[in-house]
Order: sequence, then structure tokens, then C-alpha cells
Amino acid sequence: MINLVLSCGLAVSQETLNGVPASLVDYPDTIVHNAKLVTMDDATVAINSSAGTIAQAMAVRDGKILAVGTNAQILAMAGPRTEKIDVKGRMVMPGIIDTHDHAHAEIANRYQDAHPDPSQTLVKVYQLPAGRTDAERVSIVTAAIQQHVRSTSPGTFAMITLGDPPRDPNATGLEAVLAPTVAWLYEGGFLKEKIDSLAPNHPIQLRNAATMVANEAFVQGLAKYYGKATKEGMHMDEMGRVRENIRQYD
Repeated sequence: MINLVLSCGLAVSQETLNGVPASLVDYPDTIVHNAKLVTMDDATVAINSSAGTIAQAMAVRDGKILAVGTNAQILAMAGPRTEKIDVKGRMVMPGIIDTHDHAHAEIANRYQDAHPDPSQTLVKVYQLPAGRTDAERVSIVTAAIQQHVRSTSPGTFAMITLGDPPRDPNATGLEAVLAPTVAWLYEGGFLKEKIDSLAPNHPIQLRNAATMVANEAFVQGLAKYYGKATKEGMHMDEMGRVRENIRQYD
């Protein structure tokens, strides 16, 4: 008797689902529609690469995206308790998980510029404007180093971050693929020997993004405070470019 009842129940259940699309059996919790829905499903890695498929709507259930498509396609999946969110043409895009950030080079440095710490005596941090030409960049950096030397005691580090001008759309070579100031530093825009002549007794670091140029006093300063430090250990070449991360030697 029990087996018969179970069998009848299964039969009724199957009959109830006959002809009903699976998308309606497990209908969405939420539908976002009338959107410019940027899926970012193009895996191409390139400057100005496609953002991927642009859809009008998406269906979500249990925190997962069930489907994306046109308004008509996705709204047809709605169930009796589906929440429908009309975003009125606004853009919707995936949440961004930033695994590589330089907050210290932007937000923190800007705060420091606005709220200087009078107790900071060993290291001074400077943010310099970009400069529109090579000659203007050289003038800006030269003036900053000279001011640092005049206003601080020998041995005081200067950590100088250089800004970027707008990218030249007609640039070629390194300038076409790197930030302008990165390319300028890497190609010898401000050499170690010039920093040495301006600041023989002040450790100076010029940087933009991952490119860094330093002087002889910078190497000596690291050795003084962190133990054995050499240009070889820093992968510093004759131009003062530091190719890799600085290593500390005991």
C-alpha cells in the first residue's frame, strides 16, 4: 500500500512538471532589466579590448547568475515571488576583485601631502607634477632635488614619485605600451650621475609605477640602516635603474 502511494505521488509530480521549462521550475529570486549589462566575458588582454557581451537583463537565484539576455527573454523567467529591478538604462557590471593595488602610491601619499608629519625626519615623500615635455620634467625633478638638499640634513631620504602626462595617441616604441614617465625614466630621462651631482649626500629615489632610479647615496643609506646593500643586490645598472625589488642582506 505504501509503495502504491509513493508511486502515485511520483506520477503526479512528473505530470505537474510536464511541459514546464526548467527555468520556471527554479525561477529567479531577482531579475535586473532595462540595463546596459556589461558581462566582461571577453578574455582578450589588450589595451582597449572589448568588454564582452552587452545584455539588457539578468536573472539571479541564490546569489548566482542564472542567465543574461534580452528583457523579453529574462522577464519570461520570472516566478510569482521574483523581485524585478528596473535600472532604467543604467550600467551594471561584475564586482571587481582588485588583486594588485598601489594605494600607498596614491591615496596615502595624497593624504600625506595634505597632512605633513613634522616628526618625519629620515624620509621625505614628494609627489611631483607630470611635466609636458622632457625639458620640463628635468626642470621639475631638478628643482625638487635641490629644494630637498637645501631643506634637509645630509642622509635624509627623498622618495620622489613622478606624475604622468596624458598618453600620446601617436606614440611609438616604449611610449606606446608603457606609461609616459615609466618610459622616460627607463630610457634615461634622469640619470643616476645627474642625481649624484645634485645630491651627493642625500639618498634620492625617483619612481613611477614599477620603474625606479636611485643615486649612490641611496645605496649607502640602505646599507647604513638595513645592513649590507649593494648595487648588485639591488640589480642597479650604471644608469641607476633598479631592475627588481631591493633585497636585504644580513
